Amino acid sequence: MRGNCGVSLCRSGEAMEFALRQCCRSIRICKMLIGDEQRVLYARLIPDMSHRRVLLLYPVVSTGTTVLKAISALMDSRVEEENIYLTTLFITPQSVKSICSKFPRVTVITSDVTTGVPYSFAMKYFGTD
Repeated sequence: MRGNCGVSLCRSGEAMEFALRQCCRSIRICKMLIGDEQRVLYARLIPDMSHRRVLLLYPVVSTGTTVLKAISALMDSRVEEENIYLTTLFITPQSVKSICSKFPRVTVITSDVTTGVPYSFAMKYFGTD
């Protein structure tokens, strides 16, 4: 294991990059954009990701479908399931169930499991509301 790296799911995941950089100054941060059809539209990943623990950054998980696609894409890049850590602020109970049933060895780190997730998080953070 070489260390950690972050994967920010655009656009709201970028809101968590600054805090990650403050904690781990030299951490490599990658980007991934998943479209409405659950296709990976853009991915800038580092070549040695399979030798690192991956912090998947996505602050609000309401349905979990975007996260499921991101985890699948990471595993296609040879990242082992137990080396993926979903880092989120708010997640619904249904999302936890769907993620953990499909990928039981992924670790979910959250501040709150709630049915009332703040859907406007990215708009408020980026000042576009």
